[in-house]
Amino acid sequence: MKKRFKNNNALKPIEPVIVNILAVAGILSNTVGLILSLTFASNHGNALPTAICLGFQLIVWLFRKKIPYTITAILLTAGCTNVLFPLILLADKKGLAGSFVFYLFIAPVAYGISVSKKRYLIAPILTLIEYLAIFYYIDKNVFTMENRNIILYNLSFSVGYMFVFLFTYFFSNVSFAYNKRLLNLTLHDELTQLYNRRKFDEDLKAKHFRFVAMID
Repeated sequence: MKKRFKNNNALKPIEPVIVNILAVAGILSNTVGLILSLTFASNHGNALPTAICLGFQLIVWLFRKKIPYTITAILLTAGCTNVLFPLILLADKKGLAGSFVFYLFIAPVAYGISVSKKRYLIAPILTLIEYLAIFYYIDKNVFTMENRNIILYNLSFSVGYMFVFLFTYFFSNVSFAYNKRLLNLTLHDELTQLYNRRKFDEDLKAKHFRFVAMID
């Protein structure tokens, strides 16, 4: 029990924590959603998208140790934002008339947290384009132009989406930068920039080496 408590206090980067949160939250929510849909819903149209998304997230979770943290987080995010939400919108075809459209703002928040490099900024932009295309398709096939100005609707949604994403993106990157700096100061000697005793103890716990040579 004492050994387990010490291992839980090990110093780790924040990126794996983000991946774990996205994975656990996505898998649990989709599992519960699938059970509720099959048990209580009169129309099981949402069950298939939820099952597809759940399967996708489980596959990513199983191979998470072979994929970089950023890619894993983006894939887990895309499972809900690019697969589950669009399929539910298309299956229901009336999502624009209700409150479900507000669930789509989970996408910019999740992307803002998981995207840590500028070259991956294309992911949330592609998701936004996908949403706008679905809005246009639903408006074309379900609503009439007299009931809704789809151009104004898409424009207002895009502004809100990008505002939420950019706010979350810059806030999380500042937090990650401070976390990385604090982690570096914790594990290095400030004068020599060599690893300190704390780093030595962490490596001993993780068993990164078997033999140690010390010179005074």
